[in-house]
Amino acid sequence: MHRHLRGSLAVQVRAERLYGQLSGKDPHVARAEVFRMVEQLGWLDARSCWLDEDEPGAPPGADPAELEAAAAALLGYYLAGRQTQDELLGEVLAAWAEHEDLTHQQAQRVLEEGPRRRSRAGPEFEAREQAARDRYLLA
Repeated sequence: MHRHLRGSLAVQVRAERLYGQLSGKDPHVARAEVFRMVEQLGWLDARSCWLDEDEPGAPPGADPAELEAAAAALLGYYLAGRQTQDELLGEVLAAWAEHEDLTHQQAQRVLEEGPRRRSRAGPEFEAREQAARDRYLLA
């Protein structure tokens, strides 16, 4: 196993364990919630390969200070039982939910079409997906 991957896995497992202890949640729930937070933060990270620098007008990713603030907000949200009174965080989470829903729709479509038929999503769907991703990054 590659050293970087092994180190990343160790950090992930430690985060899951610490979050589980802090939240009092079942280890499986803690793992799922940490995964979700990491996924959300990964889309924000300016260093992430997920950000499409070739996309004209695409919003920039977050810098380390912004990522730290986002991580603290997400951690607070999950520890509060997925409830927030913060309007900005609510907007961010709504944008993420829209992006996540479109991603799941795309995955479902691929599953229904079968492994041999790998047609691309139509331009309308891709535009909706990009718009949702942009709203998430801008929020």
